Amino acid sequence: SQDSVQIKKENIFYSRTSRWLYASELWRSEYKWYDKLFGKGFDYYQLFGQKFLNDKTHADYPHNPFISILLYSGIIGLVFYLWLLYKVFFIYIIFWKEYGILFVCFIMTFIFSFFSGSSPFDPPIMGFFMILPFYVQFIHKNKLKI
Repeated sequence: SQDSVQIKKENIFYSRTSRWLYASELWRSEYKWYDKLFGKGFDYYQLFGQKFLNDKTHADYPHNPFISILLYSGIIGLVFYLWLLYKVFFIYIIFWKEYGILFVCFIMTFIFSFFSGSSPFDPPIMGFFMILPFYVQFIHKNKLKI
């Protein structure tokens, strides 16, 4: 019973790491220099489907938005995403006193997304918590003008 729980935990972890290792293998072997720079689109979904589901007609993904971004939009896309994350964190920190609970919700969603997301805005609530600080900042700037 306890052994079966341990095996299930190892399989869950193995499922993620095996996908990350496969993404690394794709990056090294299938991506030319310009693919690494600009990405190769969403073709990797079918490659992951073939590898992990034994069916190229079904999509699968690395279960990590950073790796997904790197595969579909390359280093340039990843740099833009990291810049966006920096801005989101920065704005949340500026408005910590008024909106700290939203920042905590963002962090919890970010952690979930990091291990399960297929894109930067997966689950959709992640997109909401990433756009929200820009709206808050906009509202505060307009209050100062009035």
